[in-house]
Amino acid sequence: MKKRCGKNLSVCLAALLLLGSIICATPAFAEPKISMVGTILAPGEKSGVNAYVLWTQAQKWHFNIQKISALDPVGTSPDGWSILQQVSPNQINIVGNKKIIQDFADAATPGKKFQIDGVLYVADGVMMVGSINEIKK
Repeated sequence: MKKRCGKNLSVCLAALLLLGSIICATPAFAEPKISMVGTILAPGEKSGVNAYVLWTQAQKWHFNIQKISALDPVGTSPDGWSILQQVSPNQINIVGNKKIIQDFADAATPGKKFQIDGVLYVADGVMMVGSINEIKK
């Protein structure tokens, strides 16, 4: 009986290892990495379809997006506009490195253009920023 239990245990462990390796080899459904370029709108300025509210913990801005790209090196994710349309309402809460966000908050004034890169969690409208750069004219 002891040998039989030991053999079954070995088979069970082998099956679990095989199942684990299959699960690990299966590509995960990763959140999309995106890059968006847009302009900060003045309070009360008319906003169009491509205007989103950007939030940090303390502030909000209206951001008119002119260009958006999916940053998927494999090319398996949908285009940036398709991804953005899944965020409803048109609000994105930016989180991440406090220095990056504070530098953005200090520089974000109406008429300035920025490129914001990061991972967008579509379900809750949160973007983990990797970088925010002002685009100088």
